Amino acid sequence: MPSSPDKIPTEMRAWRWSGCGTPTQVLKLETNVPVLPPKSKEVLLKVHATSLNPVDSKAMEDNIVNKLIKRPHTPGVDVVGTVVSVGSHASKFKIGDKVFGYLQMMMDGGLAEYCTSDETCLVKAPENLTDTELAGLPLVSVTAWQGLVQRGAIKQSMRVLILGGSGGVGTVSIQLAKHFGAYVICTCSGRNEELVRSLGADQVIDYTIADVADVLKDDLVDLVFDCVGGVEAYEEATRILKPSGSFITIVGDEHKIGGYTWLLRNGARLVSRKAWSFIGHPNYIMFSGSTDEAQLEEVRKLIAEGALKPVVDSVFSFDQSLEAFERQLSGRCRGKVIVELDQSQ
Repeated sequence: MPSSPDKIPTEMRAWRWSGCGTPTQVLKLETNVPVLPPKSKEVLLKVHATSLNPVDSKAMEDNIVNKLIKRPHTPGVDVVGTVVSVGSHASKFKIGDKVFGYLQMMMDGGLAEYCTSDETCLVKAPENLTDTELAGLPLVSVTAWQGLVQRGAIKQSMRVLILGGSGGVGTVSIQLAKHFGAYVICTCSGRNEELVRSLGADQVIDYTIADVADVLKDDLVDLVFDCVGGVEAYEEATRILKPSGSFITIVGDEHKIGGYTWLLRNGARLVSRKAWSFIGHPNYIMFSGSTDEAQLEEVRKLIAEGALKPVVDSVFSFDQSLEAFERQLSGRCRGKVIVELDQSQ
């Protein structure tokens, strides 16, 4: 395990939760958490910044995900940091490399001064963004890639509707779709129209004053990428999608993750909608983003080229992490909420 032991403390500060509830109820700052050495194919990072995603707070709720995660747990699947120690069989990085990545959800995350990660979850950090900016991109960029490219097979001149264009995944999806030459329509409130147009949206529908299906009923779309969720999203999409089109959602009909009954209910709904897809209805795809080394590398290239840029809603210090979660859960975010760590310590 090559490392610089004199520079790595034995204990650190980390935000961790053990029970079920809201972040303000269950997330606690602990000051004597052991700094674990990296396993064989892992690296140890000194964390520079992380960002918050819905999955971080949803995992704290009373649901099936909460029951599967080992506790106490540190949230933060997005991370930017410097490699300070390398596992015995890890060869991708060396000490001193700055990296960013999308960590495995079941593992401890980046809301800590140090974290370990499998090296396949990380790539070298591009040099054209600050740590704070870069922290807002891993999960949302890979998720957008998995929805639009991997599952949506996006290509030149496709008409793509993005539901929820001003959120974390939505803001990146607009840029990614434009990169591939699509005509991009997105929904958002009127106050966010200028933002989404600046990212490349060709057409913007203010969902607070207009019905999406009424606006697009005479000009059908090839792909709907749903970043909002709700039964009405799918119902509206069936009215505006071409028969050969696809409805791809990262949320589904229900915004909250439930228990085993929820899992069965959603499974039955998925089977039903897939069955309709075989008899002339648009294809229905529901998925949850996951870390992928090759896709993260593709994202890194686009960031380095300037094709993807972050939209930062707000920045909080490490000690303000609870306030950061409150902002992230407010429903008013435009882009990502970032948590910075003090690197002078």
